[in-house]
Amino acid sequence: MQAFSEKTINATCVSTNECKGNLICSSHRCQCPTEDYYWKDPKCYSKKKYNDQCNSSDKCSASLYCDHDKCHCSNTTHWNGTFCIQNTPCSSSPCVNNGLCIDVGRFYNCSCPPGFSGHNCEITPCDKIVCLNGGRCSSANGTVACNCRSGFSGTVCQVTPCSSNPCMNSGSCLIQKRNYSYTCRCPSGFQGVHCEVSPCSPNPCKNAGLCGILASNDSYICHCRNETFGDLCEVSYFKTIYSSGYPSAYVNGVHQSWTLYAGIGNTIRIKFRDFHTEKCCDHVRVHDGRYTTNDTIADYTGSLSGIKVNNSTGQYMLLDFKADGSNVDVGFRADVYKVKI
Repeated sequence: MQAFSEKTINATCVSTNECKGNLICSSHRCQCPTEDYYWKDPKCYSKKKYNDQCNSSDKCSASLYCDHDKCHCSNTTHWNGTFCIQNTPCSSSPCVNNGLCIDVGRFYNCSCPPGFSGHNCEITPCDKIVCLNGGRCSSANGTVACNCRSGFSGTVCQVTPCSSNPCMNSGSCLIQKRNYSYTCRCPSGFQGVHCEVSPCSPNPCKNAGLCGILASNDSYICHCRNETFGDLCEVSYFKTIYSSGYPSAYVNGVHQSWTLYAGIGNTIRIKFRDFHTEKCCDHVRVHDGRYTTNDTIADYTGSLSGIKVNNSTGQYMLLDFKADGSNVDVGFRADVYKVKI
């Protein structure tokens, strides 16, 4: 006969004091306190919960059984967070997007939120709209909208940075799929972020000349006005100077000089339209500056025609004419021009 307080599981008893460990006397037998306990000498242990490790089904809580060393529900039941309950058509939570599952015998229906549809509420408001250019669809309270990337707008983000035609001079606007920004593909001869820089940018033509882009797009031509000329319209007429007595002969021993000033930003050019002096002895000398000590650009004598003198390097040019005391001639006429630099 077992000693007092030594009675184990299922032993007959009159009071709990007779039972071992944490056993209680129930219906005159020593038992674990509830079905959530199992006996393993010397006491009752709490049964395993859902998904706990186990080695036999009697160690798992009620409604669970041991399968592959874990406590699980049977194939016809599922865990509801407290215990295993019988499977129904809604047990697998087939309704998505917060749809409400309603059991209908062996079948189910889904009551979908506003804007959602389909047997399982799988069709969303965003399935009915396509957001362009990397836009993302969002829905709330049955309404739907496209959230567009920076620079894009419109109902479906169809308005792009290229919609405003930012590329100038027939440049092509291209959306970059990598980052959804844009670039301008410029025609030949143009450059800049928006193809704004052309062969005429900035205007290379002087003296208010008009710059025109040639058909090849990579060069230009200057259309001159106000009696200017030159590739860049840089040359403008200044004045005409004559030797003493021209077109009649100058006198023996004459000495004339002209200090020519073109102004800031200009140099001087001379073209002799008619030139006849005594060869060898009567000279016209051109100096690069305002003094005879400046470099001599040219030294002319005799009969010449169509002589063009190189430009001065600065704003001044000195023209110096000296005749000796012997023979004379008709002299010269020269046109003076300003050349803008």
